[in-house]
Amino acid sequence: GVPGREHRIRKLILEETQGLFDEVTVDPMGSIIGVKKPTRKADGETQKIMLAAHMDQIGFIVRFIDDKGFIRIQNVGGFDTRNLFARLVTICPDPNDPSKDLPGVMTPGCKPIHVATDEEKNKIPKIEEFHIDTGLPADEVKQRVKIGDMVVLQARCVEMGNNFVSQCMDNRIACWIVIEALRELKDHACEIHCVFTVQEEVGLRGALASSYTVHPNIGIAIDTTLAIDTPGIAEDLATTKLGSGAGITVLDASAIADLSAQDACAQIDPSVGPITYRLVNNFIAAQDRPWRSTLELSGSSELP
Repeated sequence: GVPGREHRIRKLILEETQGLFDEVTVDPMGSIIGVKKPTRKADGETQKIMLAAHMDQIGFIVRFIDDKGFIRIQNVGGFDTRNLFARLVTICPDPNDPSKDLPGVMTPGCKPIHVATDEEKNKIPKIEEFHIDTGLPADEVKQRVKIGDMVVLQARCVEMGNNFVSQCMDNRIACWIVIEALRELKDHACEIHCVFTVQEEVGLRGALASSYTVHPNIGIAIDTTLAIDTPGIAEDLATTKLGSGAGITVLDASAIADLSAQDACAQIDPSVGPITYRLVNNFIAAQDRPWRSTLELSGSSELP
């Protein structure tokens, strides 16, 4: 489900949320908007609350197939190319039909270390230098794969100790959180719009369009963040610690969050669950509090 190719994850979410909402629509961009009507009358005007969780994932789009059948790709979403050497990938010619998928190996076009110079070994390749080898004859590749086809990393979800590892936890975990929270919600005086948005990884495009459809009083984006309490990271850069609770974003590269909304989130009853981090540019902003705030210098999430 890379940006613009969210067909499969959208189908799954629609199936999982059947009967959960009072109204469900899919907007022209492909985002799902599920509406939960109030169960009781509000004291004043009924507030619209928009919960946004993007359902797209980072990945690639086929941009060229050469005469030898090697596939060149364009990234959709940000990647650290140091993590992309010799990676198994899945090429998806039809976003609606997994039976047409085919595997491949992605790696940069460079010399093997046996014949590379020290300078060549230390070079970090750019995305445009990577290619995919399907192991198929060029004619067959061109018959089965076309420009614009989706490519995703092939990495299944694995339970590892007390954690899960997967290639698209960003942001399928938030989609799951929204669905499970709505299943638990029984009593509320507001109108809740749960929006599973598209194209977040290429500029928050789906959330922006959906905001004009919903016109919410309050918008809350639910997304993943860094967990960098790991070796090699200085203490003042260790934004969050795995397992220590949620983060409340103060600002990132695209927006400054509403102060009253931040404070309201920080005052949630601790018995509901830990709100442990308030994050500012991914630096810990308030170490003497039971939460932290975050600010991202480069990345951004869906809504302020």
